[in-house]
This record gives sequence, C-alpha cells and structure tokens, in this order.
Amino acid sequence: MVELIASISASAVAICRGKIRWTRRVLAWSVCLWTIATTVAFAQCPSPPVTATQQRIERIIDGDTFVLVGGDRVRVLGINTYERNDPERRGAYAKAATQYATQQLQTRVVTLSPYPYRRDRHGRVLAHVWVNGAHLAESLLHEGLGFAVAVPPLTAHAPCLFAAEKRARLAARGIWSEGLAPIAVSDLSRGGFAVVEGVVTRVDQRTLWLGAQFAVTLPKGLNIDAGTRIEVRGWIRGPKAGDAPAVFRLPLADPANLQRSVD
Repeated sequence: MVELIASISASAVAICRGKIRWTRRVLAWSVCLWTIATTVAFAQCPSPPVTATQQRIERIIDGDTFVLVGGDRVRVLGINTYERNDPERRGAYAKAATQYATQQLQTRVVTLSPYPYRRDRHGRVLAHVWVNGAHLAESLLHEGLGFAVAVPPLTAHAPCLFAAEKRARLAARGIWSEGLAPIAVSDLSRGGFAVVEGVVTRVDQRTLWLGAQFAVTLPKGLNIDAGTRIEVRGWIRGPKAGDAPAVFRLPLADPANLQRSVD
C-alpha cells in the first residue's frame, strides 16, 4: 500500500507540473485524493468469525494485554503498543493506549478468535480481539496508539491492520505526530520491539545488513537487493556476548513486516 499511495501521489505531482489546463489539474488532484482515501478507508478488518468465543475480562494490564476471568492472560494479535516503563513520550503513549483500551473494554466482554490458541513465551494466549464488533487492534492503530505487526500463522488481518496504521500516519495522529518512529539504525540501543528504517548495505544469503550493526534475517521467498531503503519491524535481539562491534538482530517473522521505503 505504501508503494500504491506513493505512485498515485507521484502521478498527481507529474500531472500538476505538466502544461495542462487548470480545470484538468484540479480534476486530476481530486481523483488522486479520492483514490488514496478510498484505498485506505475500505481496508477495514472483518467482523469476528462464527467460531469466535465471548469471554469476560477481569483486569486490563496495558494497551495490548488483559486478563480474563479464569486467569488467562490474552495478548492482542496484530499490534504492539509501547511499554509502561518506556522512557519519556513512549511511556506516555503506553499510558494513552492503556486508557483507550480500558475505555473500549468497559463492558468487560470481548470476542476472541482463535481461542484457546497457542501461548507466547510469556505464557499469554494469542488472539484477535473484537469489542462490540470492532477489531480492538484496528481501533488502537487508527488512533496512532500502536504499531501493526504480522505474527504468523495468523496473518489474515495484516492488510487491514497495516491500513489502519497508515491512516494514522497520514493524519499524523498519536505516535506519528512526534517522530517517534521509525528510528534510524544508529539509534538502536537495546533489544525489544522497534520500527527501524535504513538502507541495505550488504546481502548475505537470507540476511540483510543495514550497516555493520543491524542484521535482518528474511523469511524464505523474500528477496531484497543491496541499496534498497527499507522499513522493518519486530522484536529485535540485543547484541550477543563477544560481538565486536555490537550487532542487533531481527528475525523477520513475516514479509508484511518489511516495506520498501519511498523517498
């Protein structure tokens, strides 16, 4: 979608720079803006499937995690929000995401799919979550309170979630209003979730190097050339003992988590 919008925008600029009549120029811009708006707006997440189950919430931990009556901790699929112990503005947006989720979940009833499903390494059940028919991750992303992320094999909702994030980015809402993301490779200082942008300086089989200190391992079937500017996201592993220089590593979970940047 990034490439589509950029292509449309570039075409509009080319038209407006051309020697054509003003009325046609206005019409061209109108068509382009309508196309961008409808392309983004129509990619909304579907309603929960008939196999989904309703559960009651006991308490909310943060913007993307809550506890069900019965004790199961649920990690909302398709999104990552900042952590409460993140510094400065990041921590403030973690609080904002928690407050927004609390407001959305005030009925204390959620629809989960799939449930029960596998747990992550923290013991949390992974599930897509709906509240009154609305996808919770999509709502948070639309408000600019988190980052879309595809977690295989449950990636069917990735297009609508990345579209929701794109709406927030275009409108400069939430985290996208303050330049908190993406970060440059040179700004990596610890492991954990991040959205990173940089230029591929070297390709070593399935590993992309963005400089000497950031290595991205691609899933099979995805090929990127050296010299390409990309944006990648996911849970980054900090440097190993003995690394010289220190190397941060990202095993890319899904192709949707990599986008070719458009300058």
